[in-house]
Order: sequence, then structure tokens, then C-alpha cells
Amino acid sequence: MTSAIYSTRRSYLIDSDFQLRYTLIIVFAAALGVLSVTVPIYYLTHQNYQIFYSLAYEVAPELLESLAREKLLINNILFSALLALGAFFTFLGLRMTNRIIGPLRVLKNHLKLLSRGNWEQRQIKIRDKDEFQDLINSYNYFYNSFRANIHKELDLLKKLSIDENSRDAHRAWIELMELKASQLGNADLASIQGFKIIPGEPNVLPSPDSRHAS
Repeated sequence: MTSAIYSTRRSYLIDSDFQLRYTLIIVFAAALGVLSVTVPIYYLTHQNYQIFYSLAYEVAPELLESLAREKLLINNILFSALLALGAFFTFLGLRMTNRIIGPLRVLKNHLKLLSRGNWEQRQIKIRDKDEFQDLINSYNYFYNSFRANIHKELDLLKKLSIDENSRDAHRAWIELMELKASQLGNADLASIQGFKIIPGEPNVLPSPDSRHAS
């Protein structure tokens, strides 16, 4: 069995509908929390600076320009922090959903090939930081076990002694071995289809002449 492979991901968007939907939920929840803090801060700051403007206008008018710059700076900081947090939670949401949907997409593709009878493919390996590590490990155990069973079935089929005179049984035997070997992508497929002698086996497959005679 060849070594497992990684699934290369060149983008955070693997399943855009799923990822964008749940990223928006995360961003919306984060925005509610941030706004619940920034809105009161903005309101209180605005109210306090109104008082500062009134006092400075009566006592020290030269401070009005400094107060205006200070208020503008605070507003810019609040607005920039809001944008930065929105960008951060958007990135975080896409990254988290990528680690969730990535393994599931790889598993889905692997199962799709298995449903078509392709047992030649290698086992799944996902990135260390991805979710569902236990699920993928359990699936790989199942896959390797089932693949080993197909190998055993093929070996048992090759050891059977089928009477060449019983053409239907003989044809079914050959076709079943071809099916098992093709599922595994096994080198035995060429020898079965070519009716060559299988090395190390006491029984031999029939010659091409007997195949055409059927």
C-alpha cells in the first residue's frame, strides 16, 4: 500500500456556500459584541467632549482646536478597531471553516470513487491542524481492512481449481478475478486477462486457446 497523500488547498474557499454562511454568522456575532462596547464608548466620548468644548469656549478658547483633533483621533481609533476586528473575524471564520470542510470534502471524494468500485486509490491524509482527525483515522482503518479483504478474496479465487469444461463456471471465475484485480489496480489483472501462469501458485490459469474455445 502506497503512502497517504495530502489534499492540496490553494484557497481558503473550498465550499463557498457553507463557509461564507458560517463566516457571516461568526462575523455577525462578533459585531454585536464589539458594537455593544464601541457604541457606548462613542456616545459617552461625544457627550464628554461637548462639555469640554463648552468649558474651553468660556475659559480657554485656544484649547478648542486641540480638543477637536483629540476627538477626531479617538473616533478614528474606534472606527479602525471596528474594521480591524471585522477583518480578523472574517479571516478567522474562513480559516476555521476551511479546517472543517476540507477533511469532509476529501472524505466525500474518496467515498465517491469507492462507490464506483475504485479501491486502488491511496488512503486519506489531512493536514495536522485540520479537524476530524479521529474520523479520518477510523475511515482509513476501515478502508485498509476492506482492501486487505479484497486481496484475500483474490488470492483465494486464484487457488480455486475450476474445471475448464464447465464453461459458465469457468467464465464466472475469470470475470470475478478480473473484477477484484481491477478494483485494486493490481498487477495481477494483466496476468488474469492474458491467461498467464501466476508465479508461486500451484494452479495455473487456462491458456488463451481455452478462452477462445468458450
